Amino acid sequence: MEKKIDLRITKTHMALCNTFIELLGEKRFEGITVNELCERAMIRRATFYKHFSDKYDFFGFFIREMQAKFAAKIVPYECADVPSKHFIGLTRQFIDFLEENDRIVQRILKSDMFPELLDIFCKQIMTYTKQKLDEDVRKGRQLLVSPDLLAACYSGAMLHMLLWWYTQKDPIPKEELLQQMSDILDIVGAGLS
Repeated sequence: MEKKIDLRITKTHMALCNTFIELLGEKRFEGITVNELCERAMIRRATFYKHFSDKYDFFGFFIREMQAKFAAKIVPYECADVPSKHFIGLTRQFIDFLEENDRIVQRILKSDMFPELLDIFCKQIMTYTKQKLDEDVRKGRQLLVSPDLLAACYSGAMLHMLLWWYTQKDPIPKEELLQQMSDILDIVGAGLS
């Protein structure tokens, strides 16, 4: 039985995420307070703490929401034959986000909290990747390596290649990056059958 989603919760989450993006456009992560986030989103603090333990927990949720939004834009039949294509599709969506939100990304990169934020981001990407690989296994796809290990490899490779690309003064073109990432993930995923 599918769990029914409360519209009020959806609206609360959407207001917090939209406000968070606005605030990141103005200041670094460490300058954003839960009070400010709640006031601007017109959400009570008690409501925030009903859903999140702190702003780091919220940041993890924000990453999961972005992943879900990106995954919804991927055409399933384009990714059915090779699992890495799904992850490259997500990466394409993420690159588009990076390009459209340069100011926000720069604030995160320059944040004193960047190592902690990168760790949260990496854990969310790895969890999503593991869930996707487990789903593929349930659908009959055979893995010659552990889904945990493959998820760590895929997510680490994608994250660090993106970080390298984004911080280069003269990066390779986006399509070339995506093709090379796809080639690398296909080599890594050679354990898939």
